[in-house]
Amino acid sequence: MYRNQRPVSIGKAIAIQLVLISAIALQDGMVADPEWYSLLWITIPLLLICGFLYEED
Repeated sequence: MYRNQRPVSIGKAIAIQLVLISAIALQDGMVADPEWYSLLWITIPLLLICGFLYEED
């Protein structure tokens, strides 16, 4: 057996985590406490930056 030699993209892992954090903030903002929406001020711009920096052709 041989190992997979393709590099792992850290940007994709960070983007997935940001999407999950944004989804949790939206869900808890609608259900429990509207103060969760303030977390979106951080996660949405970081998600956009991640998208611009790690886009693939």
